[in-house]
Amino acid sequence: MEARNSPNIPDYEDRDFVIDDAEADMEIRIIHELLPSFSRWSVDLGCGYGRLSGALSRKSGKLILVDYSMTGMKRARQKMLDDGIPASFLLADISHLPFKSDSIDTVAMFRVFHHFNDPALAIQEIVRCMRPSGHMVFNYNSSDNASMMLFWLKQRINGGNSHQKFPFPLKPGTLRASPEDDRRPIYFQTHSTVRSLIRKNGLVQSHRNFHSGMLGRVASKNSFFQEAARDLQTRMLDKWPSRFLFPNNYVLCRKEGRDDGTEFHKLEDLLACPVCSGTIFIEDDSIECANGHRFTISNGIYDFRNPS
Repeated sequence: MEARNSPNIPDYEDRDFVIDDAEADMEIRIIHELLPSFSRWSVDLGCGYGRLSGALSRKSGKLILVDYSMTGMKRARQKMLDDGIPASFLLADISHLPFKSDSIDTVAMFRVFHHFNDPALAIQEIVRCMRPSGHMVFNYNSSDNASMMLFWLKQRINGGNSHQKFPFPLKPGTLRASPEDDRRPIYFQTHSTVRSLIRKNGLVQSHRNFHSGMLGRVASKNSFFQEAARDLQTRMLDKWPSRFLFPNNYVLCRKEGRDDGTEFHKLEDLLACPVCSGTIFIEDDSIECANGHRFTISNGIYDFRNPS
């Protein structure tokens, strides 16, 4: 594996970038209601500037924040310091994570899946790092959805998506919804594509699901409709009408298998070289694996992006 600086990894080095927090309350509720009450090691994968890391920390013995953006990670680290939340900070490519196999108890990944141009590779790598019986919660935007089709059409009218003829439903993985900004391509997958990835990687999907979109917003703003809407959207999840009501889906999965009980007491115990999976050695501000791949540590941030 060579040093990587992939153009497919979105660029979020903007100093003032702030994500829309319109669904933050729902995502915090999902962390609170769906994830186990306690996990030894939890990872906020694609943490950005740490907007949900505090909520995840309340269910974690030890928390690791992972992202590819140095700018975002510096902000996340400062936020954790300001809030008095202990955490570790890693820069890494999600398709080549610096963790040993079967080491992470819980993975939370919000607003990240749509950036994967190869979701099969990313999910395979994430599952590799999860302990058997470990949990992952994530969201994805489905392409077989009426609002997404209208969004695609709007982009096409504005000059984007010229490479794709209009299909019905939209084909998985072929929609780039941000043609005006090549630094941040967005790919939408069909429900069936994501369900297939879940099954193929030994994940068992929970029957408790959340959605945002038409009914999701109603449910989050009006308690009278909350339980009825949640029951309806769960019943409809894998049925054809759901494609038109719920573009944004939140899924909880559990990795099949039996945990062997291996304990990882400190961060260095569960780290491995993302290039060769070799044992790593940390001294001062440098990281080196047994096969000679070197990485750096700067201001408490472990940089596993491009080995030297």
